[in-house]
Amino acid sequence: MLWPATHLDFDGINDYVNCGNAPAVQISGNAITLEARVKFKSFAGSFNDGSIINKEQNSPDYGYMLRAGSSGIVNFNLGNGWWNELSSPSYSVTTGVWHHIAATYDGSTMKIYVDGVLVASQVRANIYFSSTNQNLMIGSWSNIGRYLNAAVDEVRVWNVSRTAAEIQHYMNCELSNPTSQTGLVAYYQFNQGIDSADNTALTTLADSSATAYTATLNNFTLNGTTSNWLSGSSVVTGSTCSILSSNDFAFNFENVKVYPNPSSGIFQLQIQEEVQLEVYDLMGKMVLQKNVQAGAAFFDLSQYASGVYILKATNVFGDTIVSKIVKE
Repeated sequence: MLWPATHLDFDGINDYVNCGNAPAVQISGNAITLEARVKFKSFAGSFNDGSIINKEQNSPDYGYMLRAGSSGIVNFNLGNGWWNELSSPSYSVTTGVWHHIAATYDGSTMKIYVDGVLVASQVRANIYFSSTNQNLMIGSWSNIGRYLNAAVDEVRVWNVSRTAAEIQHYMNCELSNPTSQTGLVAYYQFNQGIDSADNTALTTLADSSATAYTATLNNFTLNGTTSNWLSGSSVVTGSTCSILSSNDFAFNFENVKVYPNPSSGIFQLQIQEEVQLEVYDLMGKMVLQKNVQAGAAFFDLSQYASGVYILKATNVFGDTIVSKIVKE
């Protein structure tokens, strides 16, 4: 049976998508958001080499980029004559699973989110980053190279800074009415082709934003199970989210901080309001439950096996957020 493809596989050797240099993506100023869903097959030797979204000029350094590489580090860069750089902790992303990665700048603070969780943040006030005439690339940098060995879906470029609530709400679905989304200047949904089939005729990538600038695929085999249009992304055609309401902004991941993460057992929780805390293993078994008052608190998973756990925090109004934590 033939299945519609849901994403594009990059081979890490020479595959890349050239998105051109439409005026809309020549972003300059003090606000930007970059987003993509990525499943890494392996990491480049350095995060400098794993280009996800790249519009980069060097000497002088202008443009913007989102990268990931060695030890699961995510890197976000803005150029205003030199690079203003923010990197996540090691192992923020792993291979073999889909991650949503986002980076934002609001004129004050650079931030990186992985799966809706804020993993890196640094105050960088008044970076007025500059545009460049280099083309926007997916899976490579502007001089061709630094290739990405990963599956990619849902690439979004904004000339506004998206909030944590917006990132969390829309990270696992398609944007509805993309041509009317404020600040959305490039949106590649990757809803083309047939899974693992002969897609050699499909050498372009549609832009669903109002910019509607068609990108060009370069060096993809477009036949078989690698370097081709494939299925398997959880975001499929038509999986749109509801419109975000004002209530969705009240309680989000920026209200709750957990560190260190990963931890050998003792986690510290920093919370801005009273919550009920629950921790589950990946089989759905609850391993911890406690009420936590606003401020700082600790919880201990030392007695449990190493691995990924799910943290659930519910405030007094019944609003809930869910996050991943790692017990080493």
